[in-house]
Order: sequence, then C-alpha cells, then structure tokens
Amino acid sequence: MKEKKAEKPECALCGDTEDVQWIPREQRYRCTKGWACNRRLGIDGTQN
Repeated sequence: MKEKKAEKPECALCGDTEDVQWIPREQRYRCTKGWACNRRLGIDGTQN
C-alpha cells in the first residue's frame, strides 16, 4: 500500500517521483536510475 505525500520531489531530469533523492552537489533532485536516467533522455552527451 502506497502513501501519498503532500510534497513529493521529482527527478530534475525525467520527472519520476519514485526513489528520488536530493543531490547536494548538483543542487537538484535525482532519481536512483542515475546514469540510465541521463542516457534515456540523451541529455548528458554520452549516447552511442
């Protein structure tokens, strides 16, 4: 059973709200997909 929280952070890159954490170094929220998130969106320049 999932609880809905009033303010749920979302990933700055993909907008996902699952398993999101604040990354102080980047000063934004990121989901735990990490590099997979970047690569899926193709915004970090490492797509091949």
